[in-house]
Amino acid sequence: MKKTTLRQIEELCLPPRREFAPAEIKRIRTANNLSQAVFARYLCVGASTVQQWEQGHKKPAGAASRLLDVIDRKGLQALT
Repeated sequence: MKKTTLRQIEELCLPPRREFAPAEIKRIRTANNLSQAVFARYLCVGASTVQQWEQGHKKPAGAASRLLDVIDRKGLQALT
């Protein structure tokens, strides 16, 4: 199996990394009928982290940001 290169990743046209406003995070969570604690479990973060995102004290980064984008575009069933 060959190594995947950055050029190949760019050719896959992965969506650009999104920045999420607090209201967007809450909208994604409530659209999926999840409490902050359950949503946090799906994202592998603490419930207080989701709360801080929704209040604008912190911003999601890395894998959490990508997961939020996937959930927003494809729904929670994309993770299960």
